[in-house]
Amino acid sequence: MTVTIVAGPPGAGKTTYVHEHAEPGDLIVDYDALYAALSHRPMYERPETLRGIVSAVREAVLQQVAQLPDSVNAWVIRSAPKAADRRALRQTLGARSVVLPVPREIATERIRETRPAFVEGIERWWNQYEPDEGDEIFSGERPRPRSTEQGGGTVGRRLDAIFARRVGWLAPAPEGTPEGTPEADPPTKPTGSADGGARPPAPPASSLEAERASFNDTLRDAASGRRY
Repeated sequence: MTVTIVAGPPGAGKTTYVHEHAEPGDLIVDYDALYAALSHRPMYERPETLRGIVSAVREAVLQQVAQLPDSVNAWVIRSAPKAADRRALRQTLGARSVVLPVPREIATERIRETRPAFVEGIERWWNQYEPDEGDEIFSGERPRPRSTEQGGGTVGRRLDAIFARRVGWLAPAPEGTPEGTPEADPPTKPTGSADGGARPPAPPASSLEAERASFNDTLRDAASGRRY
């Protein structure tokens, strides 16, 4: 059994991180989910009258973590900006801690419309945050999509080719690129090129529709193989 504490400010993506890493049947201790379950109110709506009860339920659940079978992992979602709090949780639960230190601006942008009452909590978290060598840091950066050999090239190269065509030029095809793929189209000169090349003519509507379809297919390819 592995117990993982996932910490970070509001809007850091803690719940998303857990959902992408947890397995069916794992225990997820989420204060917001407990609040919603006990109040039957929408997620992130917290009636003040229930705060003490929800906190007590969370602590009762945490006391049962040690009783879980070895085949079940536990995930504990906490804000926990202070290093001492995360250390105490690691020691008490025999856990590892993962911190998502998402910058203020990004976290604020994520929740400004959906959870405006939580925005001030982002600044409060950063004012209290203390790094700790026992933490694992998750940057939240998504890797470039994995190679998907469809249409003659990787997802990344196909996206590059589609975007290049939209602004008026394409790089020469890489060696070994099959005919009929976006990379294999002949290059054209960008507007304002050094030799005075004119703007290439606008593609016909049918070509734009084909590019749009290729772009959508590419995004679906990327999404189907993405995990971070």
